[in-house]
Amino acid sequence: MRLRSYRKNADFTYIDSWLEEERTHALWCSKLFSHPLSKTEFEQYFEEHEGDARYVLTEDDGKPVGFCAFAVNEQDNLGFAKFIVVDESVRGKGYGTQMLKMLLKSAFELNNVERVGLNVFRQNLAAIGCYRKAGFTETVEIPDTIEFHGEVWGKYTMIAKRS
Repeated sequence: MRLRSYRKNADFTYIDSWLEEERTHALWCSKLFSHPLSKTEFEQYFEEHEGDARYVLTEDDGKPVGFCAFAVNEQDNLGFAKFIVVDESVRGKGYGTQMLKMLLKSAFELNNVERVGLNVFRQNLAAIGCYRKAGFTETVEIPDTIEFHGEVWGKYTMIAKRS
């Protein structure tokens, strides 16, 4: 596996296919993007957040199996991971953990940040387990963040620190 830069003309189709189910989509983007995912809306978001780096996790044969974005707040020396998703066919097999470990290595070594944060909904137990395995711990709980089809979701902020 390797973590490489997102390729605008090749990778969106994969990401879109991993987010077909509405609940998965909402857990992934906190309703920042409409469902189904629009390439125009997705690309526009990253044009407006030009400091965000986008990465794709690939199998050894080059097939994309994961995606995440990463930003650095230079004032606080804090990195932030977001929009983390893996192909449904490989969920639960350690791909997300591997992707995040690679991202953390890059964040600490290349970006020289002291901590990397991310947000996750409390209802997303599989993601929380993945993030813990990658080295993140819950630091803040924010109740009642969004509503999804009658459910009210709270979230955690999780942090990984440079060791």
